[in-house]
Amino acid sequence: PWPPPTPICSMSNGLQRRRLLRRFAVRRSTPAGCPWPPNVAQRSKVVRCRHFLRQPAALGQQLARLRLQPYTNAPEDVDDHGEAVHCTKYLQTDGLFQQCLGRLRQRLLRLARAVDRRQGWNLMRGRSGLPAVRVAEFHEMHKGGGLRDPNHYDVGSLITVDVMLEEAEAGGRFQTLEPSGRLLTHRFKAGDALVFQGHKYHCVGPVKKGRRRVLVVELWHGRERCCGHRCDRRWKHCPFGPRSERAFG
Repeated sequence: PWPPPTPICSMSNGLQRRRLLRRFAVRRSTPAGCPWPPNVAQRSKVVRCRHFLRQPAALGQQLARLRLQPYTNAPEDVDDHGEAVHCTKYLQTDGLFQQCLGRLRQRLLRLARAVDRRQGWNLMRGRSGLPAVRVAEFHEMHKGGGLRDPNHYDVGSLITVDVMLEEAEAGGRFQTLEPSGRLLTHRFKAGDALVFQGHKYHCVGPVKKGRRRVLVVELWHGRERCCGHRCDRRWKHCPFGPRSERAFG
């Protein structure tokens, strides 16, 4: 169930957003539907929706069984013995996410809209084609796996929704780099969803024990993508599009 909304000022969303942008020394002309600069998004909140999923482990098992190619995307995703410790599957490949997980997709979109409205971000209003799923990723991490760069952010995405499917026994904490320069660790339990601006700096500490499974969905102003990677083409044809990345087996 959706938790009580975070109290915000009674002013209109547009007025609240303009005052926030002025406060953080950003031009007032920044249009709705565009990501905030990272130094501004850094000041925004991470919103936790508790118990978003009732059976997160079952969904994790379902996604792990999907016959999609798992990828390692960085040197840190492989350990010293050449074993993958962090793999990513792109669930939007060939429209799989929309076709097979359509109900979950709609719930995630509604959640992102609600948080965007209640926080006064206005990232998902003011332009046609909003919101759209840019990428839906299934991440599986084992001991040593993580996302260690504290300055990482989802370039070009408006809002990111993370859903915890399985917690690591130790390590694997979700953290954000705050304006003070400190790393803030967020409470993130199995079944919870975290909603945050894509341009907010975030990272994941290395898993020390057990396995960590997370669903990550990024929303943007662009076409809903069905290519088997994290696409950077908002409107143009992607050569890595449908049927170019097939499930193996």
